[in-house]
Parts: sequence; structure tokens; C-alpha cells
Amino acid sequence: MEITTRNRRRKNKSQNIYDKKKEQQKHQEQVQYSSTVRMRKMTMRSAGVPVPTVLIVYCLLLMNSLLLCLPKSSSGNNSLVCRFEGVAAASTAPKSGRQRERAAKQQLQHRQDQQIVYSCGSVTEDPVQLTVQGETTTTQTSNNPQGHSVKTALSYFSRTITKSDSLCILVRITAAVTGAPLDSLSRYASLSDYNLVPVARSYDGYDWERVGGPYAQHLVVSSCSSSSCTLDIPILDGGAAAGLASEGLFYLMSFAHSLDTRQKNARFLIQATFGPTTFNLDSFTGSYEDWVRNQMDLSPTLHRAYFRRRVDGNALDGDRDGSLTSSVLDIRGPCEKYSRWRRYAFGNEDWDEYITARRRSDGTWLLSINRSGNAGDDVPRTVVDTWKDTDGNDIGEGTWDFGGCWWGDESLGGSFYIADVDRGCVKIQGGNPPVNLPFASDKVKTISLSTLSGPTSTVMNFWSFEYGEVYYTTAAENSSKCSGLSWGDMLDLIGTYNGVQYRFAGYTKLKTNTVENPDASGSGDLLYNSYDIEGYCTSPTMNFMNINSCVYTTSTNACNSGWEKANPGDGVVVCGSHGEVANPQMGKHTFQPAATSKYKAEDRSANQKKSVFYMIATEIDGEGNDQFRQRMAWALSQILVVTPNQINDDEMSEIYLHYYDIFVRNAFGNYFQILKEVAYSPMMGEMLGYINSRSTSYVYRESGTRAYPDENFAREIMQLFSIGVHVLNMDGTLKLLDASQPIQTYDNSDIQNFARAWTAFTGPTPRGNIEGKYKYINRIDPMTIHGPWRDEFPKMDLDDNYIGDKVPLCVDFPKHQFLKKGAKYRLLGSSVTPLLHHQPSYWVEEEYTILGFPISTNSQLYPLLCNGLNGSCNFQPEVRLTANLDCYSDECFIDEMRIVKVQNNPPVYYEYQRPACVEMAFYDDAKTVSDIWYSESMCANPNLPIARNACCDSSQSTATSFCEFTSERTTFSTSSSRCARGACAWSSIQNSAPYCMYWSEDAYYWAGEENCVLQVKVSNDGMVAIVHNPYLVSGRQTESRVSKENLNYFKVVWRNGFPSVSSNSCGNGLCQSFGDDCLCDINIKELPVFSSIPSNADILSMLHVGGVDVSSFPPGTYTNHGTVGDVTVFHKGSSGAYSIDTVFRTSYRGETSFFKNVESVVTIGNELFSFRNPPQFLNPALHEPRDAMYETDEVLKHIFYHDNVAPFLAIRLIQRFGISNPSPRYIESVASAFKSGSYISGGKSFGDGIYGNLGATAAAIVLDREAQSVVLDADPTSGGLREPILKILAFMRAMEFSRTESSPELRLTNLQSTIGQAPHAIPNVFSFFLPSYAAPGHIKSASISSPEAQVLTGPKIIQFINGLISMIDLGLNNCYGGFGDDAMNCDTIGWGWTIYNRGELNYINTRQLAGIDLVDDLATLLNGGRLSNGSRQALVDAYNAARNVGGNFEGLKYAVKLFITLPEFHTTNIVNTKVIKRPDYETPAPSNKPYKAVIFLMLDGGADSHNMLMPNSNSCSGPNPSMYSHYSSVRSNLALDKSSMLNIDASGSNQICSRFGMHPNLSALKDLYDAGDLLWVSNVGVLQTANTNKDNWWEQSTDTVLFAHNLQSDEVQNLDIFENQAGRGVGGRLADVLNKLGYNAATISVRGVSEALVSSESPLTIVESDGIEKFNPNPFSTLSNSFVSRVRDINKATNIGSGLFAETWASLLADGIDENELLFEALDSTNLEQDFNEKNYLSEQFATVAKMIKTKDTRGSDRDIFYVEQTGYDTHGDLHIFFNELTETLNEGMEEFKKEMDNQGRWDDVTIVMVSEFARTLPENSRAGSDHAWGGNYFIAGGDVDGGKILGKYPDTLDISGELVFKPGIVIPTTPWESVWNGIAQWMGVTNASDLNEVLPNRNSFSNLFSRSTIYSGTDPPNPPTSSPTFDGPCEDDSNFSFPLDNGAVKKCPWLTLNENRASARLEKYCVRPYVGNACRLSCGFCTSSCNDDPTFSFR
Repeated sequence: MEITTRNRRRKNKSQNIYDKKKEQQKHQEQVQYSSTVRMRKMTMRSAGVPVPTVLIVYCLLLMNSLLLCLPKSSSGNNSLVCRFEGVAAASTAPKSGRQRERAAKQQLQHRQDQQIVYSCGSVTEDPVQLTVQGETTTTQTSNNPQGHSVKTALSYFSRTITKSDSLCILVRITAAVTGAPLDSLSRYASLSDYNLVPVARSYDGYDWERVGGPYAQHLVVSSCSSSSCTLDIPILDGGAAAGLASEGLFYLMSFAHSLDTRQKNARFLIQATFGPTTFNLDSFTGSYEDWVRNQMDLSPTLHRAYFRRRVDGNALDGDRDGSLTSSVLDIRGPCEKYSRWRRYAFGNEDWDEYITARRRSDGTWLLSINRSGNAGDDVPRTVVDTWKDTDGNDIGEGTWDFGGCWWGDESLGGSFYIADVDRGCVKIQGGNPPVNLPFASDKVKTISLSTLSGPTSTVMNFWSFEYGEVYYTTAAENSSKCSGLSWGDMLDLIGTYNGVQYRFAGYTKLKTNTVENPDASGSGDLLYNSYDIEGYCTSPTMNFMNINSCVYTTSTNACNSGWEKANPGDGVVVCGSHGEVANPQMGKHTFQPAATSKYKAEDRSANQKKSVFYMIATEIDGEGNDQFRQRMAWALSQILVVTPNQINDDEMSEIYLHYYDIFVRNAFGNYFQILKEVAYSPMMGEMLGYINSRSTSYVYRESGTRAYPDENFAREIMQLFSIGVHVLNMDGTLKLLDASQPIQTYDNSDIQNFARAWTAFTGPTPRGNIEGKYKYINRIDPMTIHGPWRDEFPKMDLDDNYIGDKVPLCVDFPKHQFLKKGAKYRLLGSSVTPLLHHQPSYWVEEEYTILGFPISTNSQLYPLLCNGLNGSCNFQPEVRLTANLDCYSDECFIDEMRIVKVQNNPPVYYEYQRPACVEMAFYDDAKTVSDIWYSESMCANPNLPIARNACCDSSQSTATSFCEFTSERTTFSTSSSRCARGACAWSSIQNSAPYCMYWSEDAYYWAGEENCVLQVKVSNDGMVAIVHNPYLVSGRQTESRVSKENLNYFKVVWRNGFPSVSSNSCGNGLCQSFGDDCLCDINIKELPVFSSIPSNADILSMLHVGGVDVSSFPPGTYTNHGTVGDVTVFHKGSSGAYSIDTVFRTSYRGETSFFKNVESVVTIGNELFSFRNPPQFLNPALHEPRDAMYETDEVLKHIFYHDNVAPFLAIRLIQRFGISNPSPRYIESVASAFKSGSYISGGKSFGDGIYGNLGATAAAIVLDREAQSVVLDADPTSGGLREPILKILAFMRAMEFSRTESSPELRLTNLQSTIGQAPHAIPNVFSFFLPSYAAPGHIKSASISSPEAQVLTGPKIIQFINGLISMIDLGLNNCYGGFGDDAMNCDTIGWGWTIYNRGELNYINTRQLAGIDLVDDLATLLNGGRLSNGSRQALVDAYNAARNVGGNFEGLKYAVKLFITLPEFHTTNIVNTKVIKRPDYETPAPSNKPYKAVIFLMLDGGADSHNMLMPNSNSCSGPNPSMYSHYSSVRSNLALDKSSMLNIDASGSNQICSRFGMHPNLSALKDLYDAGDLLWVSNVGVLQTANTNKDNWWEQSTDTVLFAHNLQSDEVQNLDIFENQAGRGVGGRLADVLNKLGYNAATISVRGVSEALVSSESPLTIVESDGIEKFNPNPFSTLSNSFVSRVRDINKATNIGSGLFAETWASLLADGIDENELLFEALDSTNLEQDFNEKNYLSEQFATVAKMIKTKDTRGSDRDIFYVEQTGYDTHGDLHIFFNELTETLNEGMEEFKKEMDNQGRWDDVTIVMVSEFARTLPENSRAGSDHAWGGNYFIAGGDVDGGKILGKYPDTLDISGELVFKPGIVIPTTPWESVWNGIAQWMGVTNASDLNEVLPNRNSFSNLFSRSTIYSGTDPPNPPTSSPTFDGPCEDDSNFSFPLDNGAVKKCPWLTLNENRASARLEKYCVRPYVGNACRLSCGFCTSSCNDDPTFSFR
């Protein structure tokens, strides 16, 4: 994408901000390089030049420095010791011209003959240092030789380095701890002491290349030879841009790593599939290219089809009240073949009902089912001889709950329980009884059966909710037997076969209706069957996904879409749907539709869709061998996210599986198809809120309310699905404006603009044969478009052009376009309801309508539509004309076809689809059109068929409409030609037969000869609105959408400014003022652009109007005047002159396209102001869905063809295939494959050569050298962390998981909450983890990403390992943290009982390998052979230890359990461990300082806080004294009623009103406000600098991306907009400073990893709100007691070359175990006095915080910063409904927490800060919601808070006339978040200005900072004093002196140095304390003078 004018304009506005930063940078560089140069040594190798043993001195003058190289020794090796001698200093600079000349000659000689080439050395040598200091460096220009932008004003130094046949990396290393030596770095240096930033690498003999990460982006590989490359290496301002410390050195490090063939294959399969199996590896043959090709050729395993083929669906479930749970799906009835029957009396459908027992007179017992619990509702089920428990005790008569006990078995005689109030679970003697009703009952129907076979299937538990022993009929019964049976009758129906009774078990009957094989009947037989079950047609509406395979049928059961059964004999078009297969008639079933099971609808139904994913991924049924496709689909599903959290009905399966299949079907197809299917998906429409979104003009016209379209999807389709927020190069690096500033891809005005294009989508027609609880909701088929809802006005694209550019003009189409080449016709069958045209349904009810134009059999169109065969028509779903046709008869008198009638009996219609075209928004010679419905008039282009004919009578006031068919539209000239007296400005219309659409809301008629004048209305921001001035007769008015008062503004690009009321008095009188706008007369100028044949590039950049294919015109209309290159020119007629009618043919987006040689310009005055005439797809008089669809396609194409799409997707997809930080070269390779649609590897080609092909993209991802190179596993920053779910699935595949016989469904439960990832459980639209997330520590310091680390919290790590350990020990169940669902007897493992489970690991049960062979096999299968020697030996030792206790079986299990804790299993890194363990955890001691805590309360999603705090008075100051009325007017339907607000007093707050209101649900917060414990801060938000207003807000916000959830969430949590303290959140920095000041500060999150709490010093503690699960909880497993110590031992400390991702896992695991040991018992034993609502997830979090506060002494903390979160505030629709729920939840949580703090006596010690990423727009959108905005209102609460007031400044104007509000109602904040946190930090104990600056790096940009006294009352008690020792004589170390640590522990002086693992860190941290330095001389410093009793004296 070119850097457009607007992009330049955006960033040039903000350039002044960066000038200051550049000056600072320049100054720092000057200081750095003019200072005395430090001497450093580096070891180098001469490339190919032998070094003599005698002394050699190379003197090289490099700018201002000398490089001196000396032989390291005389041993004959080639090593040199080199140093730089800086010559800038006076002591070393040359003194004379001769010296300078000699130095220059030496430099030249060096460059030509003796250039030194650096080598990395071998893997056994220490890293090679590249010294930088002292070398004067060069400055690069804005583009390097590779064409990629780099920052200017950067210092560079050049080095030539040999390529590596193995792996050599260039890294920048800084010290992570003070004192860590940077010189002469050892390869055995501890990784914990250093931070490493990747810069470049060479591997496998390839050229040196940049690696991933922002630092490496600035590297330039300037040239390469066959053996080496020259690198220009950046020195970034001390590394600040990458978040680095100021000092740092560059090193070369060498690595080697290799694998055998089997291991390589396993490694490849880990990348490309869900994991290798032994079978996969044994059968792997051929190349990887062969494997990829074979995988792509496999048919897709569709998840929806997989589910449907296994659907059982007990369709006869009923509730206790007798109601039925399903009336949507059909059942296989009792008289049908394969009907199902059971011999046992009770089954899973009886679960949760009541069972009654009554003794009969003969002593037998009647058992009945009661579904209501009411007496008299018993339904007899069976008679038994005895009614006893298994102990032989009589049970007696009564009624029992059948669902409150253990599960029984679905088999005759199987286990059978009832729940007795007194006795508990009672097991019934004899088990599940047979059906035996020896008497007739009016509540039980019976039929006789002719056939029955069985039993089949397996014994099942009731809890399985799958049928056990069942029987099937083998032939259909006489239908008369079932005549009259109702649905209710079948619930208890009994069939008799050979004298034996059976219960009917009706199950769901699904029909096949796929795209490939649509159900030709349309399933009209399902509408009303003999069982009185109301159903729906199976056929979806014809749409872009199925149109090519729809079929025409005249079946007697023919059924249109929805519930419209066709008339007998009518023709129907039936269409299919992907994956809509039938379920089998017999056999083993697995799933139940949610609608058919009241049990599964609660928890198990929600898990079914996940089970489908697991079963396909593991190939457990033999399906899913298309593993590569499935992995690609999984990757895509994490980009184009649908989350059940924003979709109702999580228990549904089919809707989610169908959406997921978009990615399965198109995994190797084209990304445009994915974008389009996703955009039309009702799932996406519901989740992102644009379904039923309406245009502003429509809402205003219907309700008088100003509402804006929902913006959510418009934002997310760009930010998350396609282009991201910053412009990228093809290699994924940022394009930079002026080589310094990233360019935003869009701004908020673009979002508002595109939101208008996502209006009018509505749900598809409901239908049958699909899972659904609700009859009237269809989430399967694509959404449709309701034309009148669509915004019809022009829309600008992202390049300052227009959507619709390069599309032909409708006025340019030839006459009778419906007969020309390119015209399309869609089959409607006998229906006259169009799909592409707007037509009210009541038209078909009129008596005199002709809805289809009847074409003659003599017409040239007829044979094409009839497609006759043997005298009969063979109708095709779509017909496209490939040649021009001549008109025949009446065809010649119409301007445009609509519906064509082709056949009479039965009637058959086609709908004409005009090719895509646009109209110019402004045009000359307009005529007036008027309607009847609204009595309104507007202008119309007379040359287009827009309106209906109207012919005046002699009165010239009444007109008659004549038409060839109902709804015919004509041009003005055609209309006039039909009139004897011509047109007139009529007052009323009457119709002749046929009716010409008289009563219709869009029935516009031509209304007279008078011209209609168009004007333009210009707002003060340059946006324009179209104004029509029609000729109005009495009683008419201008249509509101185009009246002078309309507010339907859109963007244009002005040339030379624009008229403005405020800036130039409406062009100095050229226009008239109209309120705040200018109303201007216009002229239209159309001029030719080219006067000679242009190039393709010139055409694409300069021509914006598409041309019509010249071949569609009659011969001679256009003449070919030659071709140059790929451009052909056509002139109209025979003239060769270039004119506005000239057309060029060339290629555009891979297709042949035509362009018109014209530019249309709208001018004002004497062309003083002008803008290009914008095109629009929709005409305001038509409302055609067809045109809205065309516009949608163009919007999607504009996004799809954006230059960012290829690199954006390349990065996202590569990350999902395991490489978190792909190199720019790798990204470009994949992006190029996407862009070209082709990829070649190993002589094989992938893709179809079309832009956007995902087959080529996927092949490039897995076949690129970066993915294939084994040695890159040794690169410390390559690879990544593995996704949690992929690890589990790969483990199950490798360990050969198989289900137990009675468990057909593979259920892994609650994985999202336990491990942080599960299919169909993505938490939000940002997926499981952010692509740019960086784990705190080494990853963040390296400026690289580790997305998967975002879910790697301590609890989730523990739960992950526990889950796999449970599977290894016990199989799949839920014992001891297992991933399975309910199990039995978990607590009896020690007794030797058998544990029921869902599956086993056959590898563990059957594998006979032992020792090293076992470990190597595990390494191959589980991590592709990536196993260090240390880990390998540790596993062997563990195996031997366990084998000695329990034999080989226990040894194998123990080795596997230990393996799954290895960093090599969880990452793709190689681990280089040290011999020492990680430091032992030190139990903290209680602190003696006063305790304080801050709770960061995040209201995630963007809280609409304008409805939390509102003006509640109409007696205010300022420009709007009636402030409540003003608020109510602006917010409209979103406003709260004044009387409902909770009134609060703000009289002392210096606000515009003395009375404000709070949301009525926030009563607890109001109580706190009234009590002085809560204050509000008004209009707070993220600010870059002070004095931001509507005139400068864009240039004042260049360092952030406003309005984006994830980015603004980062901003409010980091509060470091310039990234001066990059890598730490505001809470983390606060904790770091507090620890430095002697406090014991901790950061604790109750909602996963929080950016706000990331610290460089304090580990982030993460506690789940549902408690802590103990690590390795099974006490009965072998060597359980020693397992933790072995885990610690195998996850040792690592050397500096070890993988950073592996180190991240190992350190997080160690921290997780430490936290677990500290907190498990503490929290488990901590009780709270206050009851918290467990169903309120915010209350649960507050309860956890309260427990943590209560355990502060256990944790040794005196300062805590907590993070809690409430989600759901992204209220784009139905604000009041959702906000009421949210505020109730918030209020309850706050109230409960306050009470508990009072109970603990801690309320005064706690501050709660409400935060949200942004507030929301003040006006409502069209879905009764609000969109992303900026400034909002937030509260601070706590006992020490000086509450009862409002801080900040509440805006005095809430509409866009105010200085702080811009369109569409976004409030610019006046108080920065720094103000809030400044006062809080002071209250926590940070008072020094420099410390506050560390906490809040941007605080000095603002003057309105709150202090402690602003927010709080009172003062803090002093901390207890710390005394210094007294010395009487000479300085001596007092070994008895003790001092407190930050964690509260008290330590003696020797503690500082005795522990070698902690010595350096302790010295750094504690020796700076005066009281430590005085006492611990030997540890901390040296005596420099005599000791005095001076508390300030230190020996440092």
C-alpha cells in the first residue's frame, strides 16, 4: 500500500512531537560518542587469511577510530585480539596531516586487500564480542537496500561476518542484574543474569538475515558474498525503543543441533498436524512436499457432518411439567423402518423426573413416571414382583426423585437407584426392570410390531445419556397403526413383539441436504406429519454458497425455504448446506441435539462441539486424517473468532461447528471466500452486533431518533481479521512515515464510515433439519440484506478514494442491459418473491398484479432460461448471458427487467440480476420523483430506470401509472413516451391494470418536467451531505434523507480547502450558512484524464470510473484503436480522439477490466472549492438488496486487497504453527505466497496462482527453510511456546489414547478454565492470547513475543500438569484434576477399587520399552527429539527409580509424568541447563509495616460510564443550564430517566451541576459516596499530552491507537504511552518502587496475566477465583512424595545460550510450584465472615482478594496491588438490558467486599480504582447500544478516600458543538489517568518526585495531577524506625547485625553472600540500604575511613 496523502497528513500533524524526541536522541548519541572511549577486547577469526606467528599490527582508520589487531598467542592459531582506539579524544587523535594521510592509506589498504571477516567460532567456544564503543557510526537513510523502512537518526556500525553452516546468531546482551559482567562472556554464564535481544543470524549456510522483533527490524544486511555478509548493525538510543537498558554489548554465539530422520519427521508432524503417532512415523514416506500435496488432496472432514452422523437425539425427552423440549427436528416414528425400542423400563430420558411406587392388590408393585410432581399425573411404566433394596429391605410406597442420585445402567437388570430423603441413594434389587404392563391404561398407547432385532449397542450408564441395549424394527409397520398418535403419546408408547413389551425410543431423524446433494423434495413432508410435530422445510434460501448446486423440483412434498409449503404441482428451488448430512438409521450414536435433551442442555451439550474437535484431531474414529487441513482450520479459527460468550445458547453444537467448517472447507482455498462467509455469518453478526443494524437515515425516518450504525464489526474485520492497526512492509516490519513514525491503517472516522456498509444485515429464514431450540432463529445459513435498512450514501475507502471506484456507471450500460453479455438470471421456481430486489410481501396478494414479465417462446432469452431437453425445460439455478441478445416484442419497450416468467404450468420465474454498477452522487438535469406513502419528493437521475411511470390527465393533478409488469421502473424519457399529455407535477396517482405498485413505501413516480436541483451541505469538519431541492406540490415535502436538515454526512477529499462557517464564512459568501453548516450550489465538471494511451499503473492510479465491457454494445459503438503493453484503447464511434467516452481495457486484481477516461468533479463557485464526485451503489429511491450486496463485496475486496493483508496473515498463521517471532524473510516468503497464490518447493507447486490462495500460504508456512531447519531449534529466540490444547492432543495421539467401550464421546471438560484454551471456548474476539503478548522477564526484555504465555499462569500450569498426570495414572476421568468428566470412586484409589474412566493411554499400558530406549522414543513422539542430554539422563534415572518400586509399568508412567513437565515438551526450544538448581523458595516473614492494598478493578470492554454518573439537574451553570435535558437529548433512548437515578450531592465539587445521578443499580456505591468513602473522577482517559481538544486530538494522540480494545486496555494498564518504562505495568512499577523503598510489595491477579501488574522485581502471583488446586494431588501414585523435587531438579537453571521460551516455561513452573506450596494451605484454611455470591464472578474474585488480604502475614506483604476484572461491557447493542445486569453484578460485588473488609478491619487500608479501556459514544447506535469512545467517569473507593465529591471536569456540552466532543459523540478526556494514579501512588508510600516519575513516566506532561490529599483524608502513620549499628572503634563487620528484607524476613549479614545462587542479586538489592551498608562491610563494601555512629554513613 502506498503511503497515501491522508496517511501523510495524519502523521505530519504529529511530527512536532517527534522532533523533540529526535533532538534528545541526537544529544544522547553525541554525549555517548564524544566521551572517553572504553577499551574492550574481542576475539575474531581471519577469514581465509593465515596469521603469522610474528607480531602483526593491523591499523584501520574507521572514521574516527582505529582498529588494532594483535595475535592472541604464538601458537599458530588464527585468533586475534582486537581493540578500538578512539581518535576523537585529544590523547589519541592524529596530530598532523601526514599522520592522517597515512591512516587514510591504511584504511584504503584494509578495505581493498586485508578486510577482516568475523567468525562465530565453534559451539564449544565462548561467545565472540563485537565492541561498539569508540567507533564513529553512520546514519542510515529512510530505506535500506532491501527496500524496508528503518528509522533515521540511528547509529550503525558495520561488520562483515562469515556465514554459518550450522547456526550463528548476533545478539545484544545487557545485564539483568547489577554486577553481571558484560565483557568476555562465558557460554556457561547464567541466563538469569542477562537479557538477550536477537539481531541477526546465519544458519545452514544461508546469508545472514534479520530475525524477528522490533530491534532487529533496523538491521541492514548490506551485501553478501559466497562466504560472508556485511551487516549494518543498529545502536538504538541505548535500546530504549526495544525496552532495553542503556548499556549493552553485541555478541556472536554458535550452536549446533541435529536429528535423525524419524525425529525430523516427528518434528515436522508436530508443526503440521495435531501430533505424530507411532503409526504415522512408521508409515511416513516421501518428501515433505509429497506429504503436503497428499494432505491437500484429501477430502475435508467437516465438523458439522461428523456431528450429524453421530446424532442420536432422544427426541422424546419431556419436562416435569409435561412440556416437550423439541418441536423443530423430526423423529424416526414407531411405524417407520429402523424405529428403536427398549426392553428395560427406565432410561436417561427419565432422569430428573419423579418415580412412584404403588402396591397393587395382588401384591405386585406398579412403578410409574411422574413428570410434573403433581398427584394424579403418574404414567404407568412397569409392574414388578418386589420393591426392595439390594439388602432385601422393603422400600414401600412413595414418590422419589429419579434424578438426585447415582446413575443407573441402560440395560435389562442394570444398576437402578432412587433418591430417598432419609436413606440417600437406594439401589434397587433386581436392577432396571423390564417393561411389563399387564393392564390397559388410557395414559399409555400400545401397538403391535411385526419385526424386531437386537439387542445392539453396549450397556450404558444413565450419566452417559446414550442408549444402552436397544432393538430395531427391520421393516416399516402399517401406517394405520400409528394413525392419530400424538407426540405426547409417543413419550410412553409400548410396542409388543412376540408377546414381549418394549418401550418406544424415538430418536432424531436428520435428512441429507448438502450442497453437493440437496434434498430434492425440500422436505415438505416434515412440515406437519402424522405426529402433529410442526417442522420446517430443509432448504435454505439460495445464496452465494450454494447457488451453483440448487435444483428445481416439482415433488409433491416440495417445500420452499422456511415454512412455505408449495402448492401442489408448483416448482420449487431447493438448495443444500455444507455438511448437512443424515444421521444413521441404526448403530452406535454419540451426540444429542441440544434441543432434544434437557440434560445435555446444561453442561454436556455445551461440551459436544468440543468433543467433535477432539475426536477429529485425535482421529479416534478413523476420521480426521486430513490433519494439515485441520491444523490450518484451527489456526484460522483463532484469527476470525466467534466466542460463545457473546452468542446465546452455548449448549448448541451445530451452529458452532458449521461456522468452524468455514475454515475447514476453505483451509486451502481463498481467503476472500473466508472473509465473505464470515461477514455473512449470523454467528459473526450476532457476536459483533451488526445483525439488524440500521442506517442513521432509516432510524431517523422511522422514529425521529439520531442513531449511528454499530461500529464493532467495521473495526474488528480490519484490526483483527485482515490488516491490523499499522501499515506493514511485505516482510511484516512497520512502514514508517519520515522513517520514524508508524502509520495507522485507519482512524475512527474510517470505522464510522465503514460501519455504514455493515447495515441492513438480518437473520436468514428459519428452517428445519438443523439443531435449534428456537423455531424462529437460524444461525446456519448466511444472513440476508434488508434493503431499506442500508445506508445508501457514498463511503470513502482507506486510501482517500471511494468504495465503488473502478466500477462501471449504471448510466453507461447499453440499452436493454438485461439482454447483454454479463446479465444473470436466478431461478425462483414458482415463487414470485425476489431475492435480490426489495419487494413488500403483500404485493403478491393484490388481485391485478403481474409480478413477472412474461417472455415469449420466440424471445432469444427463452431458450437460455428454459434450457430445453426433449421438449421440456431443464431449469438451471443461475443463467449467465455470454453473448448479446436482441429484444423481442414487449422486451423492446422496457428499460430494466425484474422478474421473468418463463413457464405457465407450473409457473416458473427467474429474477434478473443486473451487473454491479454505481451512480454518481451528484449529477445534472435531475428530475423530481414523488411517492404516495410518505407524500415526499426527491431528485432522481432521469437517465436511470428509478421511478414508475406517471401520466397526467387533463387536470394536470391526477396521474395514471402504466406498466408492463408490477413494480416496473423506467427512465424519465420512457415514462414520458407512454403519456399522451406528458408528465406533470401530480397530486395523486391512480393505477391501471396491472397495478404498478401503488401502495408501497418505495413506490416513487416521475413527477413532472421541472428540474430538481442538487446542493451540497458542508459541515465544519469538511464532511458533506447531499441536499435535494425537488419541485414540491402542495402537501409534499422533501424526503428527510436528502432534505436541507439531513445529517447524513460522508467524507470527501477537498481540493484547496472547503467552505466553513467558522473558518471562512462559507467561502466568503459563495455558500449560504445553514446553522453550523454551509449550503452550497454546485456544478459538475467531467473532463478526460488521458490524451494518449497510458500505462496500466497510470490507469489504476488516475482513473476511478469503471468502464462497461465494450463487447456488450452493438457493433460499431466502440472502435479498437490499438494496444500498448497490457492496455487497449477503445474510442466511441470511429473517431480516434480521446474523450470522456474513451474506454481502456487492462488488468486489475488479476482480471480483465475496463476503465472510462473521465474524472467527474463537483465544484463550488468558480472552482474555488472542489472534490471528486463520489460514486454510490444504492439509489435512495430503490433500496435494492442486490446493490447492497455489490457494495458489501466491494468493501470486502477493498480490505482483502489491502497491502497489509498478506504480511498480517502471514505473521498470525506462522505463529499458530509454532514460531512466535518469524524472521522478516520468512514472513515475506509466506506473504508472497499469499499474494501470488503460488508457492514452489522441492519442485512441486502449490496454489492456484490467484491472490489470497491459502494452499500456497499453508505450504509456505510448513515448507519454508525456517520451519524445516532443525538447527534453529537451538536458536534461543526461535520457535515458541506450544499451545496448551495442542500439547494435550499431541500427547493423547502419541500415547495412543483410546476410549472405553461405553464412552463413544471423547469428553475433555473445562479446559478453557483449567489450561486456558479449548475449542469453541475462545473468551473474546481477541482470541486466547494476543499475537504481540510478551511474557515478563527474558521474553519482554528481548522485545519478542510469546502469545501462548498469556495463559501460562501458575494455577493453569499446575492444572495442566495435574490433568495429564491423572490421565497417565488413572485414564481419562476427573480424579485429582483429570480432564475427564464425572468419575466414580476417586477417593477409593488407595483401596484398590477400579476407577471408571472414559479412556486409556495404550502406549503406557502396552509399550515394552525401557530405560534410554523408552526415553528416546518418548522424545521422538512428544517433542520431535528436542531433548538435552541432561534431561534425557534425568528421565532415565526417574524411570529406574520408579521401576525399582513398581516394575516397568510404573517406571514408564513415572518417566512420562516427568517428561510432561520438561521445558522441551512445552516449547520448541533446546535447553542448555546448568548443574545447579534454581534458587530455593524462601518462606517470607510477616512485615511490621502498616498494610495497604490497591485493587485495579477493570471493567473490560469499554464501560458506558456516561450512564454511571450523569447530571441530574436542570439548574446548572455553563452553556447548557438544563443539563439533564441536554444529557437526555443527546443520549436519546440510552438516557436514564431522571427519576430513576440515585441522586448525589456534588455541591462542593466545583462542577457544572450541584446534583448528579448514579445508575439506579449502584445503590451500594451511592451509600459509599454518601458516607465519604467513594469519589468520582469525571472525564478521565488515556492522554498523551495536556490541552487536547477537538482541533488537535489526532496529532496529540500519535503514540497510541485510540478506540481499539486491546491497545487501549494496554494503555490504561501500562500508563507509559511513550514506552519509557517498556515492559512494566503501572501496578508493577508501583510495586518495584515500593520494594526499593523498603516495603514488601506484591502484585496479585485474580484474572490471569494482567499487564497492569507486570514488574521487573516482583513476580506476578496469579490466583484463580475458584481456588487453588494442589500440585500432584494423587497421594497413591508411585514416588509421589519425590515427584516435586524431581520436577525442580529437571527444570534447572540454564546457561545463556538456552532457549528463552524454555526458560520462560521453567521459571513460570518454578514460580507456580512455589505459589502453590505457599498459598494452597493458606487459602484453603482461610475463612471469610461475609458470604459472597458464588454465581457472581466478580464477587468470587473479590472473595479471593479478601482471602489474600487475610493471608498477608503468611505472604509477608505490607503492600498489595490486586487486579480483578468484570467483562461484558462492550455494549454495542441493547445497552440497557446488558448494563442493568452488569451494574447489578458490580454493585453486589462491591457491597460484599466492603462488608468483608469491615469485618477484617481493613476497609481503611484498601483503595478500589475502577478502570476501563475507554468509555462509549454518547448518542445511541441503531442497535440501541453505544460504540467505542474515549473519556469517561470512574470511581475511587476506600475507607481512607475523601469521598462524597466529583473530581475532574464534567463536560458542559455533550453534543458535537462542544469543544470536547467530536463525531459521532466521542468525549475528549480532560483528566489523564496519570492524575488518578499520582495520588494513589503517594498514598501507597511513593512521595519522591523521581520515584513518582518511574511509576508514571508521562506524569510531567500534565499539570492537573491529583495529590494524596486530593483523593484521601488523614495522614499515614510513620513506618517503624530501623536503627543502625554503633561502632566504637575501627570499622569491623558486625556479623550479629540483622536487618529486615523486603518480604519481612530478618536476616544476618552473612546471608548476603553465603548463597552463591543469590549473592549477586542480594548485594545489588540490599547493599544500597544505609543500615545494611554500615553493618555489613565485608559483604557490601570496603572501609575507607573510621566507623562512626552515623546512620547516613555507608562503606559503599
